[in-house]
Amino acid sequence: MTTRRRALLAALTVSALVLGIVMLVLADHTNHFSSPLAKGGVFLLLGWSFAGAGLAALVRRPENRTGFLLVTVGIYWLAASSLMFANSSVPFTIGAALEAVVISPSTTLPAAVTVTVPLPAV
Repeated sequence: MTTRRRALLAALTVSALVLGIVMLVLADHTNHFSSPLAKGGVFLLLGWSFAGAGLAALVRRPENRTGFLLVTVGIYWLAASSLMFANSSVPFTIGAALEAVVISPSTTLPAAVTVTVPLPAV
């Protein structure tokens, strides 16, 4: 693994961790939900699961682009969720809209991206 690739993986890992912590801090101070920390915990689990699976895929199969897709969805989810926990109406609305948008690409893009794998001759 090259130094540049290690730096990219470290940057992606740190950004996912920081966004998750920021989201939990914002969830602790929000007044939008009845149990914000529970919702923040679920959102954190979702975001870190996507990001962690993507980082594992990048380490395991660096030539496959699916890992980048998973990390992107995880970081995007954490960023949109962080905005949803803001107490101001404008960031909350932007976060709610972005959170609705993240569901569609994360479910349809993997089906659209086809990977050709040569099968061994029998």
